[in-house]
Amino acid sequence: MISDDVAIFWAKTYQNSRDQEVPGISVLDHCVNVGWVAHNLVERLPRGVTTLLPGDDGRSTAVLAALHDIGKITLGFQTKCLAWTVPIELGDRSKREASLSICDHALVSQVFLQDQLKAVGAHLWAAAIGAHHGRPKGRNVKRLDFEACDGWAEANRKVVAQKLINLFGSLPKKPPEPRFGPAHSDLWLLAGLITVADWIGSNEAFFPVDRGLPSEESRQRAAQALAAIGWPGGELRMTSFSEAFTGSESPSFQPNSVQETVAKSAPGLVIVEAPMGCGKTEAALRLAQQWISEGHHQGIYFALPTQVTSNRIHKRVAEFLNHTLANPASLRLK
Repeated sequence: MISDDVAIFWAKTYQNSRDQEVPGISVLDHCVNVGWVAHNLVERLPRGVTTLLPGDDGRSTAVLAALHDIGKITLGFQTKCLAWTVPIELGDRSKREASLSICDHALVSQVFLQDQLKAVGAHLWAAAIGAHHGRPKGRNVKRLDFEACDGWAEANRKVVAQKLINLFGSLPKKPPEPRFGPAHSDLWLLAGLITVADWIGSNEAFFPVDRGLPSEESRQRAAQALAAIGWPGGELRMTSFSEAFTGSESPSFQPNSVQETVAKSAPGLVIVEAPMGCGKTEAALRLAQQWISEGHHQGIYFALPTQVTSNRIHKRVAEFLNHTLANPASLRLK
């Protein structure tokens, strides 16, 4: 007979002092860590982005992120750690079935969430949970392959899920926006956010791998983790055009007609076509400065086709940031 104590279900393992792989932080505790990271990420996103996430202003995002690893509560996954099976009273039949039981925890998580969300027609959000390791499982997984002790596993998943719902809030009650189909950009946004939250929530520099934390401490560490990695960072202060690119007030360095026109653009997609040498780079950076300083966006991604052009632009962007940054931010050349 297997205990129904949800603390027994491990989410991560670690090497003990005798160099043995042993169960570490529980599924519940790891999910709490990731939920708080997601909560903090959403708080730092512009409103234009949070409206794409489930719930009012992304309020259901934290609980969905927290539930990302609920599928680790399945016998096929838990028995991956042999040390876990020692104190657990697995019957002979369970031992035999465990080797054949499904162990794809992301898939189990998706199916579990689909079942919870179907009643309100919001089950498509579960596809983002299934994709949190970078590979979608499909829009709607019809069934799981064989799962050993499925009734016991499902009962324990429900216990953990309810604890997370009590902590982070209710599941979404509306489906993704139909206007984003068939590309489902909002689902990809949610999947990406959950993936990032999982990376940060799994970082042992911020969250111990061998034990959980009280919820409030987990919440504080999530905020500290984002601050430590500079997220979001990159807030730009508004300056004159000349100061943004030269670092000083220069009457001789003023925007031309192309740059003045671009600067009047409302937040959205702006395409600038002009002859070489018209200052398109400055026009784009100036517009980004305006939008970021007004709170519409949080960063700049400058993409170019070759390493040579990227290296040259990198120097110009670095100089621009030196003149306009209001707080520290990372500048990376990839």
